[in-house]
Amino acid sequence: MPLSSITGIAIVVGAAGGIGKEAVFALAEAGAKGVICADIKGDEVKAIAEQSKALAASPDFKSSGFAVDVTDSQSVQSLVRFAVNEFGRIDYLINAAGVRSRSAAMVSNNFNRVHDVNARGAFLLSKAVAPVMAGQEPYTITTKRFGERTLSCGSIVHVASAMAFGAVPCKTAYITAKHALLGITRASAMDLSSVRVRVNMVSPTWVETPMLDSDREHIPHLDKIIQKAVPNGRLIGPDEVAAAILYLCGAESTFITGSNVMIDGGLSLGPTFT
Repeated sequence: MPLSSITGIAIVVGAAGGIGKEAVFALAEAGAKGVICADIKGDEVKAIAEQSKALAASPDFKSSGFAVDVTDSQSVQSLVRFAVNEFGRIDYLINAAGVRSRSAAMVSNNFNRVHDVNARGAFLLSKAVAPVMAGQEPYTITTKRFGERTLSCGSIVHVASAMAFGAVPCKTAYITAKHALLGITRASAMDLSSVRVRVNMVSPTWVETPMLDSDREHIPHLDKIIQKAVPNGRLIGPDEVAAAILYLCGAESTFITGSNVMIDGGLSLGPTFT
């Protein structure tokens, strides 16, 4: 069941991942008119696009898959052109593309790859969609108590991490990339405020996705560690991250930009002693 009402057209990048896929499904359920599912895994997102059609609340819903490399500016521009040709506008960009560092060592190639995807990719995506959003007419909604309200021209939401605000051992590349994403979010929000494009981010801790399984291989007792470290005592469901993304896209958040929604079950409050 959708928690927010969404209209308009969305691009979800990283749609083959756990959070991205759930964002696609949540957008469809919430009433989006169209979703482009984008990922470097082109075959997988085509299947996800088809699955989303069965969940759509809008009778006019359309969904397409698109193979994109967020580290390649030409590939990103091709994605945006495809979206405009397909739907005529872009109302939401959800950037859930991301990779984790696999090496504890400070290896240059590993560092560059993580930053290219997690930070530079976010910059290229925002840069590509911003002119489209800025040049389109915003939607207007009618409220029962306040009459007509004009929405922003577009909403960009980056999926970051609680590690954008902290650090743990052996993840230098990932942590610095997420810190950079925080800066990109805030700077983009400032730059785009004059054209009524909002930019925000969500920062989850451990989410129950396939990416977490690889961490479990390296840390056999990871689930017990999470249970003890997180005050809420459990993993985050990808649907819970998608709910925060929908909020930042929807009419309820039209005055929010340059902000972060921390989704950490209280972890950032400090250590638990139970």
